[in-house]
Amino acid sequence: MFLSSVRHGRLWKILFLIVLVISGIVLFPGRIFSVDERTEILLDEEPRMVAISPAANLAVVTHRRADSVSLVDLTAGRVIRELPVGRSPRSVAIDAELNLAVITYEKEKSVTLIDLTRSRIAADIHVGESTGSVAVNSRTHIAAVTSPGEVHLFFLDLTRRKIIARTPVGRHAGDIALDPESNTAFLLNPERRKLFIIDLNHYRVSEVLNLRERPRAVDVNPQTQTLLIANARDASVTQIDLLHRRSLPISVLRFPRDVAFNTVDNRAVILCDRDRRLLLWDGSKQKIIQSYFLPRRPKSVAVNSLKNIAVVADDEQDGLTIIPLPLSSTLPKVKITSPADNAQVFSADVAVTGTVEDSSEVTVNGRPASVSGNAFSATLTLNAGKNTIIAIATDAYGRTASHDVTVDIVLPATGKINGTVTDSATGRPLPAAVVTVTDAAGNTQTLSTSAAGTFTAEVAPGAFTGSVNKPWYLPGAFAGSVAAGETAAVSTLLSPVEPQIDSITVSDLTAESARITWTTDQPTQGAVQYGTTSAYGSQATGAVEQTAHSLTLAGLSPVTVYHYRVVATSPNGSTVASGDNTFKTGGRIDLSITAPADGATATARSVVVAGVVANASGAETGITVNGIAAALTGNQFAVNNVPLTSGTNVITVTATDVNGTTATKSVTVNAVVPDHYIKLSAYPESGTAPLEVNLRLGGTFSVSNPALTVTGPGAAEQLPGGAPEEYRYRLLSEGVYSFTARAAGPDGAACEDTVSISVLPLEQVDALLRTKWTALSDALKDKDIAAALAMMDERSRERYQIIFNLLKDTLPAIMAANTGLVLQSITGERAYYELHAAENGATYAYRLSFIKDDKGLWLIKEF
Repeated sequence: MFLSSVRHGRLWKILFLIVLVISGIVLFPGRIFSVDERTEILLDEEPRMVAISPAANLAVVTHRRADSVSLVDLTAGRVIRELPVGRSPRSVAIDAELNLAVITYEKEKSVTLIDLTRSRIAADIHVGESTGSVAVNSRTHIAAVTSPGEVHLFFLDLTRRKIIARTPVGRHAGDIALDPESNTAFLLNPERRKLFIIDLNHYRVSEVLNLRERPRAVDVNPQTQTLLIANARDASVTQIDLLHRRSLPISVLRFPRDVAFNTVDNRAVILCDRDRRLLLWDGSKQKIIQSYFLPRRPKSVAVNSLKNIAVVADDEQDGLTIIPLPLSSTLPKVKITSPADNAQVFSADVAVTGTVEDSSEVTVNGRPASVSGNAFSATLTLNAGKNTIIAIATDAYGRTASHDVTVDIVLPATGKINGTVTDSATGRPLPAAVVTVTDAAGNTQTLSTSAAGTFTAEVAPGAFTGSVNKPWYLPGAFAGSVAAGETAAVSTLLSPVEPQIDSITVSDLTAESARITWTTDQPTQGAVQYGTTSAYGSQATGAVEQTAHSLTLAGLSPVTVYHYRVVATSPNGSTVASGDNTFKTGGRIDLSITAPADGATATARSVVVAGVVANASGAETGITVNGIAAALTGNQFAVNNVPLTSGTNVITVTATDVNGTTATKSVTVNAVVPDHYIKLSAYPESGTAPLEVNLRLGGTFSVSNPALTVTGPGAAEQLPGGAPEEYRYRLLSEGVYSFTARAAGPDGAACEDTVSISVLPLEQVDALLRTKWTALSDALKDKDIAAALAMMDERSRERYQIIFNLLKDTLPAIMAANTGLVLQSITGERAYYELHAAENGATYAYRLSFIKDDKGLWLIKEF
């Protein structure tokens, strides 16, 4: 077997090993572990330090002279990768969770991170100084790195890959070990014979212990809070009890070089350089229980606690030696202390307790038990009759022990309650109602009704009481009695609680839509009933039961008063509705500017602005252009002589209706004001057909032989008469006419100007003005002075308010005496009527005048 475990062609090594084994038996008393159970793996030259990734059973070995790192599969017994790294790699530690190795150097001011999953270098991190020993906390992913020439111990975050803290510890820092349980570091200073204890939560030295011997290597067992320190040039190891701060020397062979814990069974291996031995120390027995001969010169040792193996690196024969360690002879022990074997238990719920030793976990009837120290506990629910309870303890190596007891579950004779819970309003069964029953023995149980609204409970014989609760129902109760073996039937009615509607608001009002929001005190399905009367006629419904509701009503008419109410339907079947509410939709005005175009350039001092307007509600709409009122002909408007200044001009058109709805459009015109220009003006600029218009042509120079053209909805009849620079036309068709004059300037450049004439639709304007007069007349008949004043021009209101107040009681009679209106004339901004009134048996005529306000809306001026 020995011959098969070594490489072919290395027979001389066999003889060398035999000599060493024989000499070791003579020189060192104790148990010798057979050398032929080892595995030898050849490596690159001069391996220095070794660390193990326990789950992968992968060793990482540094090579000082080769400037490389070996990745060794310990299960297969072969090198899987040689990675070139920096100069003189020194120490290595592994983050087991990240599967990441950290390499330090003698001759580099950096550390290297190796991704062991991908077998490649993950990062090189500059630290500013040469590095020494390294240890890793795999829980926090923090590496502690020493620097022989630096006074600080620095800490590297392996996830962020940056130094996050530095702790002053003085020069000559040596080996370091980390306890992940307490998040503490233990740092040796060989020159000063000190042990620094460092709190890694705050990165500061919490304590310094003096050592009798010069320390060389250190390791810690977090499970037992034990520290082992190998003492250089002395045949001893120092054991420190961290809980009580007690130290104890352990005699070993000469020059212990390295130490490593098997944390599973509280054992440690001690590597003795001079005597070429690996010693196995048992922390529980406080003695060395095994000795292994090492045929080569050992350099460092590491332990895989999961595999229970030690791995030794030596730089004499350039290899690794894998040594299986013996399992602890102590097997797990477990005992159920309660309930006793063959005990009778008068409950289906059984508390199981017991003792356990040398175990990592305990299960009771397959369920994980709670373990505290050497005690375990669990709770089982068992059926009536004989039941077996079995506890199984398992140690870290998978070895098990078990103990079982038999119990007899004896349940008392019971009665039965069959119950039904229904809705008092609808009679339908109520599922998922919570039923609480207390029986004659004081036992209380809680149940839930089925989909059919039923429940069944087993109770102690005698009187019982119960309560029933369900969200959004009033609580119910029942009571009765039952004999052993009998069944009692109970029926409970629950009254539904109606939902409460609150916080109704209307928002986001437009011409065609409105948003209604409200809340309810319980989840309900919501709806909004709406229409132009309180009979509603339309409904919007929400599909989700909730307490905060929002519905948008669409397809509404502009400027219309709508009635609405909110309806809430609870899951309990009750439905409530709010009172009647109203809102009024807004208006919508569509506005566009047809001339001039946005961004156009005009070589003129003024410009004609024209466009189109449409009001969805049909309400009277006025137009202003940069504050100048425009005349409307149907849906067209035009304003002459809108002044321009040299450069950029913003022209803003605003539409306003009698309901307060507005719309605005703007265009930008770039003006180049000429030195010479002509100017065409018209009077009147608007009026009803037939409309006679006087045009006058002027400018900065004497205009001769101008060309005058006209476009419009019909013919423009030119009339005789007038001065040479004046022209008269009769316009017969309703619409907008455009007159353009063209002439050559003194410099020969062409000059032109245009005016627009709006021929108003007589019937449309007349009907609008008569409607306004009727509204004012009706308001005065009702003595509603405020409504009447709203129909009047703002400049006339104060005067007429005084008159109306003085005549308030006679206003109905005065307005009733009016017999009719006769249209006299309508121009662009004014209109005149003759108002007839019957007074004292005679008919009198009064003048009624209208005027456009600054928004372009018609108002009554005086009467």
